[in-house]
Amino acid sequence: PVIEFLSRVSHFMTDVTDHFSGIGVAIRSEVTGQKNGKPARSCSTLVHENTAIAAGCGTGSVAQLLISEQLYKPGVWVVEQALPTPLFEQTLTERSVKVQQHVEEIDQA
Repeated sequence: PVIEFLSRVSHFMTDVTDHFSGIGVAIRSEVTGQKNGKPARSCSTLVHENTAIAAGCGTGSVAQLLISEQLYKPGVWVVEQALPTPLFEQTLTERSVKVQQHVEEIDQA
């Protein structure tokens, strides 16, 4: 009963705040590692006006690739291991989803 109550309150509050803040999503990742043997940082940013559509584009892309047999990876895999990045980027481009990326070397001063 408590969880159901909190769920209803949360849903009600979302209905109220959506009118002011919208239903969009912004995602930013920052990864540090090495590129060409040198320390580097990669930043990626995705902004979309509708969270549900943005989430559906990723899922729909994988489904499309499986149905068209462009992706075939028997067994159980996490999507990052099963799907090559260039192929995923291609499907996002087809759906007009833009991910801004920036890679820079990190100074070791």
